[in-house]
Amino acid sequence: MKLLLYCVSGAQSVQDSITIKGVQGTDIRFVRSGKLAAVVSEFDSSQGAMDVQSLMIYHDVIDNCFKFGALIPFRFRTVLKDDDEVRRHLEERGTEYESKLEYLTGKTEMGVRLIVEKSPKESLNLEIVENDISSSENPGKSYLAKRKALYGVQESFDAKCESCIEALKMTLKNLFVDLKIEPSTKTATGAQEKETLISVYCLIQKDSVDRFRMAIEELKPSLDAKILMSGPWAPYNFV
Repeated sequence: MKLLLYCVSGAQSVQDSITIKGVQGTDIRFVRSGKLAAVVSEFDSSQGAMDVQSLMIYHDVIDNCFKFGALIPFRFRTVLKDDDEVRRHLEERGTEYESKLEYLTGKTEMGVRLIVEKSPKESLNLEIVENDISSSENPGKSYLAKRKALYGVQESFDAKCESCIEALKMTLKNLFVDLKIEPSTKTATGAQEKETLISVYCLIQKDSVDRFRMAIEELKPSLDAKILMSGPWAPYNFV
C-alpha cells in the first residue's frame, strides 16, 4: 500500500508515542534514514479523493509532530510507493532537509490578514461617475471619464494598502526572522470592489509569540484596516 507523507523531521525529534490517527484512520509511523525521519501513514488511493476533513486531519498530524521539534511539512497529497522510496527520497534530499531543519529549529509561523476597505468617499466618487455616464449623451467620452476615475481611485487604494503593509512591517521588524506577503485578493471587481485581503506570513522565534500578539493588538487601533491573526503554526510558508 502507498504511503502518504506528512513531514520530515530530525530522527531524534520524532516520537514513536504519537497516537493520533492519520488520514483514512490509519496509524502514523516513521521512516528513518540517517539523521532524518519522514512521518507517514498508509494510504489507499482507491478510496477516492481526499476531502476537507482529510485536509484537517493531515494538518492535525503535522501540528502534533511540531510539538516535538522543527519539521518540514509536505504538500497535501504527497504520496510515495513504499518505505524504500521514502528512504531514497530522504537520501536524495538529505543535505537540503538537514540544512532547512537547522534553520527552522526554534521557530514558528504566525499569520496576519489585513482587510483594507475602500473609504466611503472613494466609493461615492465612483457612484457619481457611473450616474453621470448613464445620463450622458456621449458614451465614448463618458467611458474614458469612468476609466480615469477608476484608475485614480485604484491608485489611491493601492497606496493605502501599501501604507498598511509598511506599518505592519515596521511594528514587527524586531520580531520576525522572515516575512512573506501573498498577493492581495479582491472581493469583487471594478466599481463593486469594496475591500482587499492581504495575507502576511511571519517566521518568528517560538519564544516571541506572546510579544508578537501584543504588538499586533497595539497596532490595531491605529491601522486603517482590520487585522486577523492566527498561529503559531508549523512553517508551511517557509520551506
